[in-house]
Amino acid sequence: MTIDGVPVLRSLLEQVAATFGPPLVAVTTGSRVGDAVASWSAAVAPTIIEVPGPPLSDLRTVAATIEWWRGDLVLVDGDLVVSSSLLGALAATPGSAVVVEHREPGAPVDMRVAASDGRLTALGKHLPPHETVAEFTGISRISAADLETFATCVVRRARDDAPGSYEDAITDLASVTDIGLSHTPRPGMWMDIDTPADLARAREMADSIRRA
Repeated sequence: MTIDGVPVLRSLLEQVAATFGPPLVAVTTGSRVGDAVASWSAAVAPTIIEVPGPPLSDLRTVAATIEWWRGDLVLVDGDLVVSSSLLGALAATPGSAVVVEHREPGAPVDMRVAASDGRLTALGKHLPPHETVAEFTGISRISAADLETFATCVVRRARDDAPGSYEDAITDLASVTDIGLSHTPRPGMWMDIDTPADLARAREMADSIRRA
């Protein structure tokens, strides 16, 4: 997936590296993605973690990286076009937090956010619309203080026959500790690319989103 000839993942990793430092990138053993990431600029400087194939669920892939976790853990979906200012705002937010965009109850939302008193209570695609206060952007940070508990949540779910998603593990963490909400200050600062139509729209909007 490219925009102006540059892989979307490369642009995203360069933004992440500029804000948080060199990223961890989990790839399936033998994947050409790993070779591509390894060849990218020194500005990315990723640590590439090979996860045995076949491709795993996103939660089991996250679980396979646990031994490399150090300090705060920033999780960023790989199919995003995002404003660097959102990453900067997350870096300035204390504690564990998820980046969200406000949505009116009942509005069309992909990954729904439920919250109480400004704190996350649940993430999920199938939360009741009337409980939804925002949409999850696919960007989150688990603080170093919460890392051990989050690892426990991830491992417990990864052992299940139906492990769910890493967002389910974040919901589990929210049941035992506070996870804040880092709100986008305005619309148009991010988009995820799920379909060819999304990619076409991202190609039109990428420059304005990244500079927002």
